[in-house]
Amino acid sequence: MPALSSFGHKDNPQTSPNSLGRKGKMLYVRGVVMLLVAACILVSTSILSARTTSPQEDRRVKVINNASSAIYHFYASNVDSESWEEDILGNRTIPPGKSVIVNIDDGTGHCFYDLKAVLRDGREAVRRKFNVCTQASWTVTD
Repeated sequence: MPALSSFGHKDNPQTSPNSLGRKGKMLYVRGVVMLLVAACILVSTSILSARTTSPQEDRRVKVINNASSAIYHFYASNVDSESWEEDILGNRTIPPGKSVIVNIDDGTGHCFYDLKAVLRDGREAVRRKFNVCTQASWTVTD
């Protein structure tokens, strides 16, 4: 009884690797190598695309101050948060006519945030449900 091989069928010994001859074996090896190379390319492409930040994951927003007073405090809280998070600016300010790029990623994966800027003169600018995944800037005006 002929042995089963993973290459051929038991009823057709002509398709076993041993019956291919030197040229056939070279073609077989070449085909296997090409399949392995294609698989490696596919896997590496998948890994690279998983590591690359897409625009949907970029949560940096340019805060532009077009108001007549400096922005002293800036807050961003995801829409599920009950309160404002910490002041993103810390001890920095945004003078009139200037801008700052802030990272609004709190690690939750949210895209929608409520934004709040507090001006030096006490006025507040609030923007609800701002999509930080698709919008790159927010302008504060008088």
